[in-house]
Amino acid sequence: MLSSLADWLHYIEQIHPKTIELTLARIQNVASRLGLLLTQKKRVIITVGGTNGKGSCVASIESLLLETGASVGAYFSPHLFRFNERIRLNGREVTDEQLCAAFTEIEKARAEISLTYFEFATLAACFLFQQEKIAYWVLEVGLGGRYDAVNIFSADIAVIASVSLDHLDYLGETRELIAYEKAGIFRKNGRVVYGESDVPASIWERALALETHFSCQGQEFGFIQQEESWRFWGEKQFDQLPKPIVSLQNAATALQVVSLLPTIKIRQEEVVRGLNNINLQGRFQLIQTEAALFVFDVAHNPASAQLLAENLTSIKKYRKIHALVGMLKDKDCLNTLRPLSAIIDMWWVAGLSGERGLSCVELMRVLSSLTSSPLQGFVSPEEAYQTLLYHVHPEDCVVVFGSFLTVTPVLERITCYSYV
Repeated sequence: MLSSLADWLHYIEQIHPKTIELTLARIQNVASRLGLLLTQKKRVIITVGGTNGKGSCVASIESLLLETGASVGAYFSPHLFRFNERIRLNGREVTDEQLCAAFTEIEKARAEISLTYFEFATLAACFLFQQEKIAYWVLEVGLGGRYDAVNIFSADIAVIASVSLDHLDYLGETRELIAYEKAGIFRKNGRVVYGESDVPASIWERALALETHFSCQGQEFGFIQQEESWRFWGEKQFDQLPKPIVSLQNAATALQVVSLLPTIKIRQEEVVRGLNNINLQGRFQLIQTEAALFVFDVAHNPASAQLLAENLTSIKKYRKIHALVGMLKDKDCLNTLRPLSAIIDMWWVAGLSGERGLSCVELMRVLSSLTSSPLQGFVSPEEAYQTLLYHVHPEDCVVVFGSFLTVTPVLERITCYSYV
């Protein structure tokens, strides 16, 4: 059997050639062999889907629950640097040894059944949650919902952070079709928390058909932004809350989820600590360096880019705002770049390698139709970063966005920094 995590990850990348396959039959079979589908009275499953905000909601729910003293397992996708980032047990990343042990058991159980990389990852997370007797499982949907690997488990609370256009080839070309796929995580008589006020008809129809207990932001819960703080109203009420690293929309969604849990009685001071301790890399992550302030955000579609633009305008005024961007071919580049085109003073455009990567020439062609700000093209995010360091000022802001493949290599290179 394989001995290192690196060997295991290489192995699971090779054994199933299709990275995305919309079926649950294989993973259900293996999960059953592992004993993961047995009903557990002490286990509460919170499944989080949506186009944008999934990771933010998972991290927020995790942090809030931990402050109450609950045992929490959080499952994220994808990771930035290390596979271990995907799975946290009570706020701590799992170790290489724990992952190798989980993969070994999954390999034994699967026998002749082929599994994708994401299915292996999902089973590893849930195997470890069960092994450690974790009470609250917070699972991030990878793609869609109906056929996503985490949907082999029946959610006690199904969360949809938002619905907008992304992954059109797999989920459909309209918001209604995409919403239908995401509503696949709903269960009969289960609880549903929807993180936006504009609810697609297909979400309503599915929620009504399954007789769910439905909470919608703006109706059953919401937030009121104040000058230095904010107020949550919903299943419970909390005032004078600190502004977290995630959007207030996602923070309010998470707080409604936790407030709905019958066994959790969260107090004001626990909410405050939970909001202050949210741990999430690559989502409006601010890092002050000697060269400039860097803002890292994996925004890669129009809705997330709009939020990024709003967040950028809310931070203090900087001398110039630079953007280092790289995107994939299958994204809506034009409408993703549009919200930021009016506020960026200088563009550093990086090509991304691989079959799905967009060249800097193609991306610059899109940008040139949106902005008159200067553009410079580079073959990679690393090259763009090394060059821009000679052209920024300590009072400048550099936003790095467009893809995990853009954010990760630049974030890796900033080793001497302090958070702001």
